[in-house]
Amino acid sequence: MLRPSKPFCLLYLSYSLACIGDRMWNFAIVLILGRLGGMRLVAINQFTKGVTGILLSSCNASIAALATFLTVCISVNLEHSRSNVFDTENIIYGIFLFFSLLVSAVSRCASGGQKIVYTKDWVVVMAQSLDSESLSSHNSMMFAISQTTAVIAPLATGFIFVSMGQRLACALLGAWNLISWIMEHCLLSNIYRLVPELANRRNICIALNNIDPKEIERLLNEKEREIFQPTCFWKKVWSIYSRQQVFHVSIGYSLLYMTVLGLGGVSISYGK
Repeated sequence: MLRPSKPFCLLYLSYSLACIGDRMWNFAIVLILGRLGGMRLVAINQFTKGVTGILLSSCNASIAALATFLTVCISVNLEHSRSNVFDTENIIYGIFLFFSLLVSAVSRCASGGQKIVYTKDWVVVMAQSLDSESLSSHNSMMFAISQTTAVIAPLATGFIFVSMGQRLACALLGAWNLISWIMEHCLLSNIYRLVPELANRRNICIALNNIDPKEIERLLNEKEREIFQPTCFWKKVWSIYSRQQVFHVSIGYSLLYMTVLGLGGVSISYGK
């Protein structure tokens, strides 16, 4: 195996920072929310992430903001446990908890969008322009980085929580994500400078000029009908899908994944 070029080394390092920060926080937030509100709050957080993931995207700065909100929530929660006066503190707690869940959902979109850019866009362009190893070898390296951080991050997070406590651990993870965000920015800027092809976009207009205008109009009309007839569209899709041989297996596996194989926040909180 050839030694990767400098742009790919920077890409691997940046992707490692993104993965380990994301994995650490995804594990930590379950423990924190489980302490603050139990399984119900963890389930609400999971639902909010799923809904917001359809609409938004962001970056690691969201995780830093989320850590700040949750640190305040933990502090207020600890003070409330020591006294019975909780009028003003209750309002502060609710506000910061709401924004924590909201920013958590936004940061979840960050992770998905960032990984798409790394693994589906930049690595393809860089493999084509640098003429180094095959695309499959680079994808294998990215996958290995992702799986390695999936093992290391929970262990590191658990050690930090046991040794430092939840309040300091939350603040430390937030600071780490903010620092890693700055480091990723510097690394990606260097990659963008070293690989000029990343700044170029393919000219779609040239391809459109080769298509008959009547064909374009027909496709636009079909698309417009699909938009205004979503019920018929999804009914047709479901009808075609239900006739496939793998229909029952895929539905069963999907239901199984949603319960015990997903290893989401609810599973981790219940195991704790």
